[in-house]
Amino acid sequence: MDRKIWFYFASSVSVITFFILQFYVKRFETISLILCFIALTISYFITIKTSLNIKISTIIIIGCLLRLTFFFHTPTLSEDVYRYIWDGKLQQHQIDVFAATPAMLKENNVNDFPEEEKLYPKLNSKSYFSVYPPLAQVVFYLISLPSDETFANNILLLRFIILLFELIGLIFLIQILKPHSSINSLLIVYWFNPLVLVEGIGNLHLEILIAPLLFFALSTLKQNRFLYSSIIWASAFLIKLNPAVMLPALLSYINLKRLIAFSITFISIVIFFFLIYYDPTLVLGFQKSLGYYFSQFEFNASVYYLLRWIGYQLVGYNTISFLGPLLGVLTLLIILGHSIWKRFEMINQPFDRIVENMQFYFFLYLTFSTTIHPWYVIPLLCLSVITHKIYPIVWSLLISLTYAGYSSNGFEENYWIVAVEYAIVWLVFLFEEKFDLKSYLFPKFANHIN
Repeated sequence: MDRKIWFYFASSVSVITFFILQFYVKRFETISLILCFIALTISYFITIKTSLNIKISTIIIIGCLLRLTFFFHTPTLSEDVYRYIWDGKLQQHQIDVFAATPAMLKENNVNDFPEEEKLYPKLNSKSYFSVYPPLAQVVFYLISLPSDETFANNILLLRFIILLFELIGLIFLIQILKPHSSINSLLIVYWFNPLVLVEGIGNLHLEILIAPLLFFALSTLKQNRFLYSSIIWASAFLIKLNPAVMLPALLSYINLKRLIAFSITFISIVIFFFLIYYDPTLVLGFQKSLGYYFSQFEFNASVYYLLRWIGYQLVGYNTISFLGPLLGVLTLLIILGHSIWKRFEMINQPFDRIVENMQFYFFLYLTFSTTIHPWYVIPLLCLSVITHKIYPIVWSLLISLTYAGYSSNGFEENYWIVAVEYAIVWLVFLFEEKFDLKSYLFPKFANHIN
């Protein structure tokens, strides 16, 4: 069969499967979920392998069509979007976002806004302070402006903002990839990826806004426009904090004078936005929420689960309050140590090598984290479009299996699935260069031209 026919057939299967996943499959229906993810995975690989002679404009249009299947759908696999709207409504009614948790406001019988009674039951984090940085809060304010008892218009507005961001980000990604002979298949790695579509457009996690900002930041970085790059990196940090773990890679790319200017610009923008929202409760809320993340939350971890098991054998109880912060500090030390060593080894390293280091640092951060939700992998996947690494692509397709822990009675993590997930990811990570896996995935693969 002609490659183009296979491409259009696989794209059609993806559209149909996304439609089924949204409207006919519930989160606890494990078998149906897995079958949908398998169909999406097969279709995804077929589109990558058969995309060589497909026009870039066609790829963009089909990617938009895949996204439009989600546009009028209410998220069913996650409730995070309702916290976004909640934070936005608080701002709209001039209430400090970081002053109290939703549960505290409810307990004090505070009637904050008219939609509260319908919105509050939908929240999945009632007892936690908001941990979303200032620029994310600006987005939340914007999407909260439409008045809608079902919140459908708020969700629709957020999807529109995300699609607009993605299309702009795609322009910068094409600029980065332009010299590459496999640009079509590399675009599809991100643009057609099931994880990006389900968790980004479908469930509306903020990593989908980080993706275009990463492409924008890396495009300006490649052009040595360091001031613009610093502004975009700061914007990404102000939406989600974790992109900051990639920045030490710049130590071996920018000379000292420009590095100082980059850092001053980055820090100034971050301070400016935090001052807008500044209140003593902001510090308290962030401190408590980050403390929960490092010392209480645990889901789909790798190294942490192994160390936790050892802790049970040694002391007989869960040592997360010790292990969580320890792994966080260890991650920071390894990243800083590696980046300083790379700077002494060679300054002005090639752009592709710097992006590889960024990806490696983010992988280390995820490896040592106590909590890895599926959408956390999206920034790692984005960098694969430039580095051509296969393990993030494999991980993005495997991590959706973590939904198998849901049932009609709640959630119980399946550790066999976690073990299989990380065994495969680590095997691909360790052996992909030796076996040159990228040449099997990308048609007519050629080294990226700097």
